[in-house]
Amino acid sequence: MKIGILTQPLHNNYGGLLQAFALQTYLKKLGCDPWVVRRVSGDPIFIMLIYRYFKYLIFKYILKKKFKGSPFKNKLSQKEIHYISKNTSYFIEKYINPKTELIDNTKALKKISKEGYDAYIVGSDQVWRFGYSPNILNYYLNFLVSDRNVIRLSYAASFGLSNWHYPFYITPFVSYFAKRFKSISVREDDGIELCEKYLGVEAQHHIDPTLLLSCDEYIKLVENENESKSEGNLLTYILDDSCEKQKFIRTVSKNKELIPFTVMPNKKITLNNRSEIEDGIYPSVTKWLRGFMDAKYVITDSFHGCVFSILFNVPFIAIGNPLRGMSRFLSLLRMFNLENRLLYDLNNFDFSKIDVPINWDDVNAILKDQRNKSNRYLIENLNLDK
Repeated sequence: MKIGILTQPLHNNYGGLLQAFALQTYLKKLGCDPWVVRRVSGDPIFIMLIYRYFKYLIFKYILKKKFKGSPFKNKLSQKEIHYISKNTSYFIEKYINPKTELIDNTKALKKISKEGYDAYIVGSDQVWRFGYSPNILNYYLNFLVSDRNVIRLSYAASFGLSNWHYPFYITPFVSYFAKRFKSISVREDDGIELCEKYLGVEAQHHIDPTLLLSCDEYIKLVENENESKSEGNLLTYILDDSCEKQKFIRTVSKNKELIPFTVMPNKKITLNNRSEIEDGIYPSVTKWLRGFMDAKYVITDSFHGCVFSILFNVPFIAIGNPLRGMSRFLSLLRMFNLENRLLYDLNNFDFSKIDVPINWDDVNAILKDQRNKSNRYLIENLNLDK
């Protein structure tokens, strides 16, 4: 069975890359021929330009806050982006296969849909978060509108937020296309309610694709690339850094007598410091994975930072990250009864909590059940049991 996997553009997001790799790998194990559809951002559709421009006006004139980036252009040239992405691009080229050519418009998606696909799976990651995916209607498979023989599914698709954030003029369209899916799977438990209330469809709750694979399968990747040992044992994977977070890291490091290290670029490269581009190169995906292998403790404000801590059975603290959506954190931690690992306020934290043990036997038992649930969903809806 040939399957198209439609996920967010593959760039420098470690979790995004690994969830695409994991879903493709898992489908291969089920005997399928899964292709990652390389949908990338092209010229923004008119609706998105309007959305971004009004967001810019609200930030600047109403909220009086600085708007990150521009609604109309990229910060760096494509050549610069390719340079800082050379390590993650290596992973994409070597490990995420097969995949389509780069596709930046709906017409091209319609063209490849005639290449014998039996099914399309949308997911995972924040594919249904408006403003994150290029042309949100593509992620509801609008390009298959006339093809009734192709199975349409989502797997662990995420809205990213607990509230409905689509503009009113988009909602009827996504609802129409969602009703054409054979079955819908979401990554967060509150996504079930959003689907029912705004899309008019029933949905099921499943784990992130990265959790479908065993820890050993990721270790094998690291060993294949001969990654050297990490330079510490307190992994800090922080996406939105701050002085408060660094102070917290130093305190935990001292308290637990651990050496902090990170697997991120030394600097975020913008137009203002592009001359320092060497410091902006992203470490390899397998170097990132190696960090979890070597860590005795993890501090993160990343959803996938939590996921891989759970997968590798490494004690962790999750710093709430409202800018990127709390729904994802809460749903994941609730599933594994780990809500006590979530930190909301850095200034009011009981440091005795960092030593509270995690019952990994219970966590792994839940993970086993969730894997079985996901396995049944994919087999039944792809008609692999016939």
